[in-house]
Amino acid sequence: MTYEEWLGANYLTDDAEARRLYAERNCSIGHPYHVWRERYGYADTATARADYAEYQKQLDLLTPKKRKPGRPATGNAMTPAEKQRAYRERQKKREKELEARVLVLEQKLENALAEIERLKVTLPE
Repeated sequence: MTYEEWLGANYLTDDAEARRLYAERNCSIGHPYHVWRERYGYADTATARADYAEYQKQLDLLTPKKRKPGRPATGNAMTPAEKQRAYRERQKKREKELEARVLVLEQKLENALAEIERLKVTLPE
């Protein structure tokens, strides 16, 4: 629907209020520079459009950016191959630690069994 058709359908005269209503009802955001032109009395649309664009740039600089939902990226993301390599390295390290613990426990068991044998010999039955 054009502006002229809309004016005829709503029996409105061609004034600023009618243009504002048209912009509000028929466009998701309208053409804000038209509203800007009417509100601040610009003679032509091109100047209003340029000034409105400058205004929007200033607003963009002043308003904080909205963050994306979710956890923010750190920049340290690993590829699947890197993750697998790190996992294998952790597993090897864990196996070595377990082997060392097993050796320590075996030594303690030998000492405990030797102590039991020594006590059996020294204690009368």
